[in-house]
Amino acid sequence: MRCGWELKKAWRSFKIPGFWLLLLFFALMDPPMIKYMEQIVSRFGGGVKIQLPPPTSQLAMVQFLQDLTQLAGFAVVLLAAGSVAGEKKSGLASWYLAQPLSRARYLGEKWLAYAAMITLGVAGSGAVAYFYCWSLLGPLPASGAWRAALGVAAFLLFILSATLLGSALFSFAGAGIVGFLLGYGGYALKAPAQAAGLYRFFPQSLPGSAADILAGVYPAADFYWGLFSCLLLTGLLFWLTALRFGALELR
Repeated sequence: MRCGWELKKAWRSFKIPGFWLLLLFFALMDPPMIKYMEQIVSRFGGGVKIQLPPPTSQLAMVQFLQDLTQLAGFAVVLLAAGSVAGEKKSGLASWYLAQPLSRARYLGEKWLAYAAMITLGVAGSGAVAYFYCWSLLGPLPASGAWRAALGVAAFLLFILSATLLGSALFSFAGAGIVGFLLGYGGYALKAPAQAAGLYRFFPQSLPGSAADILAGVYPAADFYWGLFSCLLLTGLLFWLTALRFGALELR
């Protein structure tokens, strides 16, 4: 199956190992950074007094999830931007599609390969971060931690679909712009969306509320609406990608 080929290709090109190592780096570095931040600041701060919140396992886990949202999301855009655009430019896309392979399946298998990279990476690094935070800083609510991680994983899948749309239609640079605008543009609309009571339906509401989800104070209905909306938009973006790519003339 080509899905296996896509996974093998992403592994051999170091995309999957590199992405997982990035997530593991955050999982291993964020808990001790939060615990020892006061000592680090006092040692290198030149005598400047900075009031920091007390280090807790919850604070360390939130920092880890924020790193996944921002830096791992940036990595997803960079990795997925060239997935179709690069093969269109090199002519490989035309060669692949000359085989008995539909355009929808060609795109779907790429999406599945990257989706597996994201879900397995978030699950594995999330487990490492959770137990490291627990051992270093104290107990952490398991249900809140896994719900918050699930929200971040869904958001990264949304970014994947947004970037894949750009990659199918434009160049590498165009794909990156589309991925960033659709993935992070919703944060710019947070204030008016909250005033209208619509922000809970935004994909960005899940990672943006990670601290409240982790603490168990985020309304369950808002979480599930956000998760549903995020996955629905992820599917709609992929459907639009397949629709537009199907009508695209390849050279």
